[in-house]
Amino acid sequence: MTPLKGLVRDEKLMEAWLMANSVKPEDKKAYKNITEIFGKFDFVANTIRSYYIKFMDIFGYEEKNGQREYKIIELKTEKATLEDLKQLIKYINWIAEFLAEKNLNRVKGFLVGKKFDIEIINQSDEKKLWDSIKLVEYYYKQNTFYLRIYNAPKQAKLF
Repeated sequence: MTPLKGLVRDEKLMEAWLMANSVKPEDKKAYKNITEIFGKFDFVANTIRSYYIKFMDIFGYEEKNGQREYKIIELKTEKATLEDLKQLIKYINWIAEFLAEKNLNRVKGFLVGKKFDIEIINQSDEKKLWDSIKLVEYYYKQNTFYLRIYNAPKQAKLF
C-alpha cells in the first residue's frame, strides 16, 4: 500500500492488508498491530451481505468461552463521516439481531479512517452502542501502514 499524500488510494487495498494479516500472521508486525486494535479472529471475510443488500467491508468473529464475539470493520480511505457511522450502527444492529441473539455486547464495530468528522466525535444519539464502537485511525510511518485507536481532540465534546 503505497500512500499518496498519506492516504490509502483504494479501500480494497486496506481490506486485503487486513484480511492477509488478521488470521495468518505472515507479517508479524502487522498481525500484532491488528490484534492490538481488533482482537483476534477465528474467522474473517470481506464484502459480506447484510440488510437490504448492503455489504460490510470486513466481518469476522472470535470464539470466546463457547460464544462468538462478532466484529465489523468499516473502512474509509479519507475522512469518515456521520453517515459512515450510521451505516456501521445498522450493521451492528443487524448482526446483533440475526447472529448474536440480540446481544449488543457480542458485537464490536470499528470505523477506520484517516480522519473523523467532528459530528462523529460529538455523536451521542446512540449511547448504548457507543461502547461497542471504536474509531480507528490509520497512518504511515517510515513507509509502513499502522492502525491506532483514535483519541479525540480535547476541545471535542464526547458526550
